[in-house]
Amino acid sequence: MNRLILKYAYPITVVILAIFVWVIYSRISRGWSEVTPLAVAAVIVWALGVPTFIYLWPRITVVGFKRAIVKRGFSGGPIPVNTLYAEPGISSASASTGSLMGTGTDDVLY
Repeated sequence: MNRLILKYAYPITVVILAIFVWVIYSRISRGWSEVTPLAVAAVIVWALGVPTFIYLWPRITVVGFKRAIVKRGFSGGPIPVNTLYAEPGISSASASTGSLMGTGTDDVLY
């Protein structure tokens, strides 16, 4: 899902904004009294959506990393569940090696 969002970020954003502009224009053309419920709904969605996104996005990302590490491993193939795994080479993988996690610490077991 993240790859699709990153790959098609601009077209998705343009479509969402175009729909939003169309809805606002149609509501304004009917009269300003039609805009008030839309504004209230937008504030409610924003007030509920932002904390939910902030709370859940790290959890979704960590679960994705866990699944990828179990399925693909760091470099030598998949890692069985409930096993302790140590990288035989360097413990801090750099972003240039194609590893899943690029970190700056050398003394932490991931």
